[in-house]
Amino acid sequence: MHESIVNVEPLAVLAHELRNPVGAIRNAVVLMESAGNLPGAMEQARRLIARQAGQLSVLVEDLLDPANLGRGTLILRRQCLDLVQEVEAAVESCAWALTGAGHSSCVEVRDSPLQRYVDGARLRQIVTNLLDNACKYTPAFGRIRVSLERRGDDVLCSVEDNGVGIESDRLPYVFDLFARSGAVCETSTRGLGVGLTLVREIAQLHGGEAHASSNGIGCGSCFVVRLPVFLPTSSVQTT
Repeated sequence: MHESIVNVEPLAVLAHELRNPVGAIRNAVVLMESAGNLPGAMEQARRLIARQAGQLSVLVEDLLDPANLGRGTLILRRQCLDLVQEVEAAVESCAWALTGAGHSSCVEVRDSPLQRYVDGARLRQIVTNLLDNACKYTPAFGRIRVSLERRGDDVLCSVEDNGVGIESDRLPYVFDLFARSGAVCETSTRGLGVGLTLVREIAQLHGGEAHASSNGIGCGSCFVVRLPVFLPTSSVQTT
């Protein structure tokens, strides 16, 4: 009898990542159904569907690639993009979750445009995962702020909330796989502990890093992703 050993880590990551795009697509479909003869709203919904369908395509390609699935790795497809547009697109795709929880959100851009060689789909994954995390651990009608700025040759993308915060003893482990905060919002659904791990992995694949800070329970939290300058020899890189 032969036993097959399956690496469940990439499957867990992909299963988690499929939830956010599917939720956004479902919301866009509802918007289209209720829009009637409002071409502006219909066009906004169409763009949202198209964007999230592309995101799903990337994830499905990962799932169907047995080599990368076995190694637990991700593929980066870098091109020169304006990070401001990518971050704003990610925030737009999370609008349904933010609105549903009654959160107020804002995007602060201190430098624009911010062009870097990045994988746009992966960058949007970073932002949507951080926003999803902020929604989970911020009570209803909370405040969530996304900011983007140049710091020397690097770009910093941060997501800050006024939620339940992170215990000091758990702070060093928030990016570990399946790690979850002990503090839970009454209205939140506890996640799998995968999203922040993927944030760190994507940042590192881009040559950057992810960092979390909090002053403790009840003091909110802030997640910062640093992306350095990348001068490619090719628009496609496999890691």
